[in-house]
Amino acid sequence: MTSLTNAAACEWFAVGTDFASPVLAYMSLRADMYRQKAAEAKKSAARAGNPLAKSAFEEVAKGWLLLAEQMEWNERQRAPLRDEGARD
Repeated sequence: MTSLTNAAACEWFAVGTDFASPVLAYMSLRADMYRQKAAEAKKSAARAGNPLAKSAFEEVAKGWLLLAEQMEWNERQRAPLRDEGARD
């Protein structure tokens, strides 16, 4: 099974359309970067021998995932505004 990153999916669907937006691609790239940081923190948690360090890395991972979700939520909120501006 092949999975696309958000940035790749945006590029795939936006190619050749009027609603292609560099901002959308930038936001998606940032969300992907935050997810990568979360994965790195989870790996560090798995390797941590100290329970406090493990817990701290797990919290960091949750924070990165929350940032990714917020970034995407912000983009969804802005999309209708851009669509309305394009119609004017």
